Amino acid sequence: MRLTKRQLKRVIREEYSKLKRRGMIKEGYEESFEPFEFGSTYDASPASAGSAGMGQACMSMSCQDLMMMICEVCEANIEFSDACCDLVIAHSAKDPVGCDEALAEICTCPTCKEICSSYCRV
Repeated sequence: MRLTKRQLKRVIREEYSKLKRRGMIKEGYEESFEPFEFGSTYDASPASAGSAGMGQACMSMSCQDLMMMICEVCEANIEFSDACCDLVIAHSAKDPVGCDEALAEICTCPTCKEICSSYCRV
């Protein structure tokens, strides 16, 4: 089944709203994490997914920025829509390792990695 960009954004907004109503997402979540610089020492292979560096950077993002980022990632490469959903779930569960695993998959695409880097502002 193919989704248009508009349909994907609607689905993401709906799921985000559901999670927020259930109390699984808190706006303005702030936790002190070490910043991570994309492309520095991180290996995007699945074997390195446990490093949690990218996941920590993800956890410092606002929910709104995260949603905008995953919309752009899905527009750039729809094949990563499942990983984007995993990223939202991990972010809302405050799970930096889960974020790291989803981002490791997303960042195998150079365009998507660039999008992620621009949103993390590190």
